[in-house]
Amino acid sequence: MKRCFGLFFAAGAVLFTTACSEPFVTNTARSAVEEMLICTVVERGISKAEFGRYSGKVVKLDFANLAPQVDKELVMAYTELHLANSGGIVSKSDYLKHEYIFQVSCGVLATDIDKFMLGTPALPIPVNNTSLNIVIPEIPIFRRISRRGYSRFFINVLDAATAKPVEAFVGLNASAEFINWTIMLIPFKTHNVPLEDEGRVSHEVVLPYEE
Repeated sequence: MKRCFGLFFAAGAVLFTTACSEPFVTNTARSAVEEMLICTVVERGISKAEFGRYSGKVVKLDFANLAPQVDKELVMAYTELHLANSGGIVSKSDYLKHEYIFQVSCGVLATDIDKFMLGTPALPIPVNNTSLNIVIPEIPIFRRISRRGYSRFFINVLDAATAKPVEAFVGLNASAEFINWTIMLIPFKTHNVPLEDEGRVSHEVVLPYEE
């Protein structure tokens, strides 16, 4: 009888622990909000450069000044896209075949965060005669967690034949924000980043390349 009871208890324990287990969760190095902020400020900053006068021109993109930037590949990709959408021909051969050289630089590309709260912070309460603590969770009456992204780009345009400066795009600044609010224990969020699932597909522009 005792053996049967032991087996029954063991089986019940297995079922209980299985039912209460949670799936293994992993996260990327940066949150989705941070990546969306970076992506948004890159798009907004680069898109301020008016490349219309270079429509039909062969352009070499020089990204050497982006070397220190963690997100340089994103800047490179969107600069190519913006130039192509403006009608420019993105060339990847040597400089002699180019009409213009775009030197792309980035002074700022980063996120920032600040927090403000009115309420009761999380409080650990020690249990007598043990090493355990009971933690009372944070109780926010008002809380604001602000995450912002910033970018600042410069693009110097050179004549490929003479290396003389033709034009300089400066002050290509952009910002974006995502704010989590809690007011009277009710959470909500505000933001100015595009989070829609549906994207736009252009059938009018085909990215031109010269090999």
